[in-house]
Amino acid sequence: MLPNYLSYTFWRIELNVRSATIVGFVGAGGIGHDLFTAVQLLYFGDVGAILLIIVATIMAIDIVSEKIRHSAIGKASFSH
Repeated sequence: MLPNYLSYTFWRIELNVRSATIVGFVGAGGIGHDLFTAVQLLYFGDVGAILLIIVATIMAIDIVSEKIRHSAIGKASFSH
């Protein structure tokens, strides 16, 4: 049962990161606001960097989630 709860918890964290980006893009602040501002000012280098940060954050959450879930069920490694 613990791996399921951990999976859901990390999924919600990942969802919140993505949602915060979208909400910020429409005016609530945060990284989404920075992304929106960079797009408006045509700073494509900044846009790319911000998008990389967002994707890297989501990937990091996913990797940490996988490691924690597999340690909770006793698997040392995961193979697809």
